[in-house]
Amino acid sequence: QARKTAEISLREAELHYRTVADFTYDWEYWRNPDGSLKYVSPACERITGYSAEHILKHPNFLQEIVIPEDAHIWEKHGLEIEHKHTPREIQFRIRRKDGKVDWLEHTCQPVTKPTGEFIGYRASNRNITENVSAQAALSESENLYRSLVENASIGILLANPDGKILSVNAATLGMLGSPSKEATKKINLLSFPPL
Repeated sequence: QARKTAEISLREAELHYRTVADFTYDWEYWRNPDGSLKYVSPACERITGYSAEHILKHPNFLQEIVIPEDAHIWEKHGLEIEHKHTPREIQFRIRRKDGKVDWLEHTCQPVTKPTGEFIGYRASNRNITENVSAQAALSESENLYRSLVENASIGILLANPDGKILSVNAATLGMLGSPSKEATKKINLLSFPPL
């Protein structure tokens, strides 16, 4: 009776953890020490367009869908993981089944038993395409406004409430007769007579 109860508890625990793994939003997988895949979460299909069954049959799947321009990132990651059993995080682009290119954030960490025995790698893959696109748009916008301010014919100066000058454009340097932005930043706006 005790053995049967233990088996039922074990099955329930396995079902619980399997449910958690299967319903993660990110694509998770577990790779054995020999490189074969032990588990692939269903979220892989949402992220790549390929089913878990397909990926399980192709152990080098990620390597196959990384775009050529980012292949060096994946190769370097593989070498680092092989020689250093420490968690690693990288970002690279993949080509989905539908041909679309997306950015992935790949986090990989070694899995060990309490005894310290290495039993494989657990990896998590998250689609970060929207974040990368938003960051690129923000950077482009910052560069545009920086260029507009820097090349303006009027003097533009930014200071904090205490009078510390934080930024100036080239026209301001000319108006103040200052030799450099660094020299101008040493001026206090509240105590500098010309201002």
